[in-house]
Amino acid sequence: MTQVKPENVSEALAAWDSGHEVETVEMGGLGQGYEMAIQVTAFELMRAIRDDRVLSQINAKVGNDEEFPPEFTRLLDERIHALEDAQPMGLSGAQAGAAKSMAVNFTRHGWQNARDKVPDRMIFVRKHDPLALYAAEKAS
Repeated sequence: MTQVKPENVSEALAAWDSGHEVETVEMGGLGQGYEMAIQVTAFELMRAIRDDRVLSQINAKVGNDEEFPPEFTRLLDERIHALEDAQPMGLSGAQAGAAKSMAVNFTRHGWQNARDKVPDRMIFVRKHDPLALYAAEKAS
């Protein structure tokens, strides 16, 4: 399987949808099942932020602020509930929060910038084999 280190959200989503292993950031640290629920949710939130005009505009306006505007939070939560209805994962509030944080950081700051902030937490994930979670090789 090909390991992909994407440059942006669109490349990451294309690799994710194709079943490649995508370099991303570990968010949970509590095991593969817990982590994959976060990753699946984050990737779908990134898709929503990229493709939904309202989410994209709000995300762009907020900039680097840490706080999410209430409407943005509500819209992201609606997406999470729709994902849970379609593919129940039993997300906890902490997992949903981690997925939102990851999606917003990758879409606002760019894929590489978001990864550079936490170089010790690199992992590879694959959509089509959720239990395939690999530690990223450190670049020399």
